Amino acid sequence: MNQMTPIQLLLESFSIVRTVADSFQDGENHKLGKFFGHLNAYSFLMTEHLLPFQHQTPELSVELERLIHTVLNKLTAFLRSPVLPEFESALPPSTRFRKLTALVRYWELPENENDRLLYRRDELILLLRGCVATLQSQLSKEPPIREHRTLRRRRSKPCSVWMGADTVFQALFTSSRACSQIHTHESAARLRLATHRKHDEDQYKFETLVSLNLTCHIWQETHIRTTLLPSSSKKKKAGVKFCLTENNENSAEKHKRPRLSVMGLCEQIEKLKSKRPLMRLNLSIEDGRLWKDQSSQIEHPINRTIPQISLKDIIKYRPTCLTEKVKRVLAVLLAYSVLHLHGTPWLRSTNFHPDKIFFFATSATIPLKPYIHTDLDEPLDGCVNTDEDKEVDPDDLPSHPYPDIVMLAIMLIELYVTQPLQSLAREFEMQCEDWAIVDDNTRYSIAIAAFDKLKADFPDNYREAVDRCLDPNIGLGPNDDELSEQDFKRLIYDDIVQPLEDELDQGFGNTVHIDRLDEIAQTMDLSTWGQMRPTKCPLPESTAPPPSNPDAPTIQGSKSLSQMCISWTSLAGTMPNTRSHRDYTVGWVCALPRELAAAQAILDEIHLPLPQVSSDQNNYTFGRIGPHNIVMACLPAGVTGTVSAARVANNMMATFLSLKFGLMVGIGGGVPGQKDIRLGDVVVGEPFGPFGGVIQYDFGKTVQNSDFRRTGSLNRPPDVLLTAVSRLKADHLRKQPSLERYITEMLEKYPDLIAEYSHPGVENDILFASEYDHVPIDDRSTCDRCDPSKVIQRQPRTSHAALIHYGLIASGNKLIRDGKTREKLRKELDVICFEMEAAGIIDVFPCLVIRGICDYADTHKNKVWQGYAAATAAAYAKELLSVISGSQSDNAHRLESIRP
Repeated sequence: MNQMTPIQLLLESFSIVRTVADSFQDGENHKLGKFFGHLNAYSFLMTEHLLPFQHQTPELSVELERLIHTVLNKLTAFLRSPVLPEFESALPPSTRFRKLTALVRYWELPENENDRLLYRRDELILLLRGCVATLQSQLSKEPPIREHRTLRRRRSKPCSVWMGADTVFQALFTSSRACSQIHTHESAARLRLATHRKHDEDQYKFETLVSLNLTCHIWQETHIRTTLLPSSSKKKKAGVKFCLTENNENSAEKHKRPRLSVMGLCEQIEKLKSKRPLMRLNLSIEDGRLWKDQSSQIEHPINRTIPQISLKDIIKYRPTCLTEKVKRVLAVLLAYSVLHLHGTPWLRSTNFHPDKIFFFATSATIPLKPYIHTDLDEPLDGCVNTDEDKEVDPDDLPSHPYPDIVMLAIMLIELYVTQPLQSLAREFEMQCEDWAIVDDNTRYSIAIAAFDKLKADFPDNYREAVDRCLDPNIGLGPNDDELSEQDFKRLIYDDIVQPLEDELDQGFGNTVHIDRLDEIAQTMDLSTWGQMRPTKCPLPESTAPPPSNPDAPTIQGSKSLSQMCISWTSLAGTMPNTRSHRDYTVGWVCALPRELAAAQAILDEIHLPLPQVSSDQNNYTFGRIGPHNIVMACLPAGVTGTVSAARVANNMMATFLSLKFGLMVGIGGGVPGQKDIRLGDVVVGEPFGPFGGVIQYDFGKTVQNSDFRRTGSLNRPPDVLLTAVSRLKADHLRKQPSLERYITEMLEKYPDLIAEYSHPGVENDILFASEYDHVPIDDRSTCDRCDPSKVIQRQPRTSHAALIHYGLIASGNKLIRDGKTREKLRKELDVICFEMEAAGIIDVFPCLVIRGICDYADTHKNKVWQGYAAATAAAYAKELLSVISGSQSDNAHRLESIRP
């Protein structure tokens, strides 16, 4: 076979891709057919564009040559293993893209199967789509599309309500000052962050919470109404409009209902405090004065027994609440806060921080309604008088003119990567002395450095918004002159808010409409991964769970932040269990109590038990990870193996009729060899060749000459799990897995597990030669008496973090505890792990098998690593579930289809 040019190799590869696509497109799986339809189309389009260049390789442009090499590299990466190892090794050393060249050769051989091309579907489609767009732009000589901006959906520009918001603050501040002349209050207010896109005719309502005593932590829900600026005084220039309060001497005549002029709010708040049901204070502002309207009943009152939680707490302690949808909704709301509140006391430098943005729980949910906090007893003018003649150090001048916009960028970064900036600074070795007193310039410098290292992971629109926030020239026009307030608001919307709206619309536009975002957000429940819940009638206050600590926390809290977060989640778990068996969609099976303990500890929430039929002898643990309700079961104590596992799985399926898929999670013996498997690593059963991910190595028949022949094959995991595995593989190419973070959270939540489930240390990970047996053979003995010269020397790893390996898992009823047997089966079956249950479960309970490596399946086996290995396996299962959305789980292949 003559050596091909890169463009010829690419055309031959596309021919193979199209052949595979044609063979699969008409199959019974419609989703698979749709994928191959896209694949076929893009391959055809690229072939059409590239054919004219087939014999013009020396004349190819640098950009086109780079494009061809990019596609060839990506296609090569899709081939997980050598296609023709002998042919590939015989190729000349100068041959590039050796795997693809071998694939083209392999395709010419007779009697090939159609499962030869191994790739990730979504990446291939996106790659080819981008390549077609590039080729079209080159051949048509048209200017290319902007790199970081996708096509926007046209929508009306919002009204900026910053004048109205400023008036609301002034009115509350004035009222607080009037009260302070008579009473001693710790007055504070919180304003709900909203888009204000939807409003009633010419009026805007600001939702606030007002407190007179922060120690008692009682907040009065208060709505304050303002009026739009009359059209005659609006700017003629198109763009963002403004909202003012009405200033009309006869405006009071418009109101038919009686109203009360209010100077201090304390009397009105005290009056409503004793009302049952709880009432909302309704106010309006006219002529610079507060007027009280008739109060109304609160539909979903704040549950005062559950502590408030800040955005900082969520990012630091409960990042699992931040699904992709929640992140994008919060990003839009935070961006609107700058559009509406920039230049007002609500966004003073002491207010606009993640630890001053709060969420409150109701009796049933924790709605996605962020409030920004400000103290009303602080002076409005925080400036300190300075001597005008005093020289100023240039280093003291702000590097960025708008600290609130820098803080928006920081919160957007923290929100997307679910890590505080302080943590990122340590990770990137950008140390600072005392984080509590970091000045704006230092914080800005750290934000830029962190963003530069992370921005490649950000979606295009999201990245553009953060980049614009960090631009120090954001407030300047084309001639370096300062923009007017109107133009600056328009710029904030066009360059920051709208890209984030587009990002939300592209990902979740079918369920989250920008114009209705304010009302949709409050139906999203943070305690269940942001799932949207229907509005329900509130429970009576007497049914709310008791506080975990009778001492009510202050705004800073008498509890630590971590305690507040844990109590918030655990309180939700102690609510009366209104779920039924059909609410549980994921089945999780463990073989050992040590594995079950790790699985229970990794849950976001543990539920109360449900009644059980007498014929089901399993004992279940109920809980939640993200949007998934999970039921867990463990094999009977001391009774392991495939038969016992099959019995547990059958009982689970008979009781829980809504299970969509299952997970078999626990520990196993690693098979070092082609893969560098170490103790504590995770092995995931992945289909390969004719095997579905698990091989029953002891099932078959004995034939002539006493040879053992394995017969049959086991089912592969459901597509919903395999596509999630593909997603995690892609994610882990870009960033580190989250296993260590999940294990750390687990041990912080359950300190009693630290001794059993912490990393035992690399010094206890010793691999001996397969033919060398342990001395003496005793479960309780160490390897102190074993010959150190028989230890296999391996390259030390740079990190203690567990690695994840994908391949075939060998399962059977016999415990493999012999190095020679391990090596024999490795060579025969190419397996990377041994375990004892999966073969009995996977045909009746479609699941993914996940194993933490606790030994090397030899005579040196001990129990030192079992706890940590169980924890890493459970952590991987949690990360896997984090990329499976609730709707995806609901649409997954149901287990009923395979029930007898």
